[in-house]
Amino acid sequence: MTTVPVTANDSISGIEGVTLYVDNQLHSTLNQPPFNFTVDTSVLTPGSHTLTARAQDQIGNQAEASITPQVSALRVEIISPVNGATVNKSAALVQGKIYNSEGEIGVVVNGALAEVQAGDFAAIVPLQVGQNILTAVATTADGFQVQTSVTIDTQVQQEVIRFTATPASGILKPPANTLDVTLGAEAYLLNPISGYSWDLNGDGTPEISGTESKIVAQYQYPGLYFPRVSVTDTLGNIYAETTIVNIFFKGDIENLLRAKWEAMKAALLGGDMEAALQYFVGLNREKYRQIFTEFGSDKVNRIFSSISEIRLYTLYGRVAGCGAIRIETGGYTPIRSLLFEMKTEYGELRGFR
Repeated sequence: MTTVPVTANDSISGIEGVTLYVDNQLHSTLNQPPFNFTVDTSVLTPGSHTLTARAQDQIGNQAEASITPQVSALRVEIISPVNGATVNKSAALVQGKIYNSEGEIGVVVNGALAEVQAGDFAAIVPLQVGQNILTAVATTADGFQVQTSVTIDTQVQQEVIRFTATPASGILKPPANTLDVTLGAEAYLLNPISGYSWDLNGDGTPEISGTESKIVAQYQYPGLYFPRVSVTDTLGNIYAETTIVNIFFKGDIENLLRAKWEAMKAALLGGDMEAALQYFVGLNREKYRQIFTEFGSDKVNRIFSSISEIRLYTLYGRVAGCGAIRIETGGYTPIRSLLFEMKTEYGELRGFR
């Protein structure tokens, strides 16, 4: 759904009504302000569409204006929790789907960066007592956005288990191509704890049981996982909590960041500093604007023309460390260390040294 606001004024006789047409077809008429029309874009085919607002005053005079927005096939959906659900926790695990995406997509849920893997996303969002509107906003690399919302109710805020994953995201590491993730559960129960049960994949089947409140899980494949811990007290009561773990292939992240680096480098060598700065994290752009200005074009060209490529060596949480190298006969020479800040599926250059 998209809201189309229309402003119409007539200081003499007043506005009788405003009618909206979508591709020359009557949509609806509003007879009093605010003239805010709700258009269901999901029924429109991807591409250009014409919206025309026609206003009429009390004596029959008419005036109209048109816009031609683009409708994308990109769509985002929250699948859990469902609309109208009651979630009596201090935070909600929000899961969703991205449809018809091409290229890089980032998702934010109520201001919290979501973990994204292929067409799935997930985020943990704090709640307040009462009504909570959960809004997921998906953004493409060129700034196009779509969003969706569900409303849930929180009657009480309960947090009997604090469940953490460290790191919450990362790459499979050689030589075994695995990633070790530390899962920890802090339980706040009235009765003593008798044991913990760990479902590492979130598939309903626990892989580990015991009395330890912290374990190391070894993940072997990329994907978005929802590990779940169940804590049992001495009276047999069971309390459970779920968190998020996002695992990537090293090559996928490396290729993504390499493309960002090459685009930034090409802009700098081409003399377009402002275009190059768009690949930096917003808070660091002014810093590097000053650095590049002080360097001057000759020094910038010497530095960046000597770099052959970059290689990823670590991804911990939302920060990726890369090495800028110069390939030579018989090997390569490290030149710079780079830090990329991951914004869900896409990265921005935090800085280099």
